[in-house]
Amino acid sequence: MRQVSFPPSGSMEGSSNNMSSSYLTSAHEFIIPEDYSSVDESPLQSVNWFQEHLNLSNGYIANVIRVREDIFRDWKDQHSTLTSTQIESLKVFSSTLIHLLSFLNFRQDLMQNILDAPSESFRHEPTALTPPWLGTSLKTYIESQGINGVKEVDCWVQSIRWSDSF
Repeated sequence: MRQVSFPPSGSMEGSSNNMSSSYLTSAHEFIIPEDYSSVDESPLQSVNWFQEHLNLSNGYIANVIRVREDIFRDWKDQHSTLTSTQIESLKVFSSTLIHLLSFLNFRQDLMQNILDAPSESFRHEPTALTPPWLGTSLKTYIESQGINGVKEVDCWVQSIRWSDSF
């Protein structure tokens, strides 16, 4: 996967030149995977891409898929293998990150913010559209909940994206 600049340079027919600077995003803030199929075809390639663009450590991803960090690192270096369950967990994790990144219009700054910033803990009854990581950061939630947390986040992203409250 490589970083792609977006939007393309040059004139954009129908675009307004009177846009407020607060709505402009420079091209370097967009991160767009080159090949979405690599999530299923090459989990290693996906993991490396996400680590490069989202500052996810080996230890973090190892915790998410519930494997020792040294085994995960050896797998990345192609000196070891992971179980089929662990590989499937990596695919689900990568797919969820792609869904979230797409939902955030491939903005690296927004993605990093949603991963790292703690969410507010509201004093009202949660709804189906309340993020599952309420009261903590998304990154901490996923690490503590593992693949089940990843699946809950993916369900939340898809429900928000398609306006379906389950």
